[in-house]
Amino acid sequence: MKMEGAKRRALFSMLSLGIPLQPLHDPNAKGAVNEHGQAVPLALSYRILQPLPNAPVITGHDAGTITLNLEEADDAIRERNRMNLNEPYRTLLGHFRHEIGHYYWSMWFENDPKGEEVLGAFRELFGDESADYGAAMNAYYSNGAQVGWQERCISAYSTMHPWEEWAETWAHYLHMIDALESFESLGLRKSAAMPKETIEKIVPLPKPFQSAPVAEFTHKLQTWLEITPAINELSSSLGHNMSYPFVVSAPVVRKLFFIHCMVKRQVNEAKNQPSTAATQAR
Repeated sequence: MKMEGAKRRALFSMLSLGIPLQPLHDPNAKGAVNEHGQAVPLALSYRILQPLPNAPVITGHDAGTITLNLEEADDAIRERNRMNLNEPYRTLLGHFRHEIGHYYWSMWFENDPKGEEVLGAFRELFGDESADYGAAMNAYYSNGAQVGWQERCISAYSTMHPWEEWAETWAHYLHMIDALESFESLGLRKSAAMPKETIEKIVPLPKPFQSAPVAEFTHKLQTWLEITPAINELSSSLGHNMSYPFVVSAPVVRKLFFIHCMVKRQVNEAKNQPSTAATQAR
């Protein structure tokens, strides 16, 4: 099943990165704080629904539950939606990545007592998430993307609201990391140095990441920016549209680096947290 395959690939990405997933069956998953004052993540669950004449399905995330429209697994319907919404790129895997981005925003910024430590950096890069979402959505679908969005965002949809820009940039980070993993697993290698002017575009980030190490990220980014033209040429040679129809501007690079830093932060915190059994024994 196409939808299930995309879901499993997206979840495998989370496991590969080492960031925590909180399955629905965990009785402690409340998106709150336990009796020891420790953050308890949101439970993650999925609803993949077939729309009915009087019951449309709206893709989205709400309090740990990700809802997707099963009709999107039909290539013809997904292509129609892609054209109607003027999206150059629309895939099942992209849907899962985007909605998981919303899930992690809730986990890391909204339901984590330490979220305030990084919320200021998020707002400096992405904007104020307290802006009225309904009004932003109406403005986007009425007027389209903001003029010049390519200079600061990874997609037109990113301009709608800071939450959506986070989710779109998060999905793009996974897009890059997963493709690079596949690239390297096939025995392919690229090892060019990151130009100094590119490094200067991504650092320093706002607090608390102003001194974050850049070497790992810049190596991945440089490799990615070198192989994507080849990917597009191969697609053209096979008679298809560009597989990578994106422009990675300097502001987007900083946002991708911020997400990279957030992932590393969560991996490190997960390693330092006591096990559930040890916590319950206290």
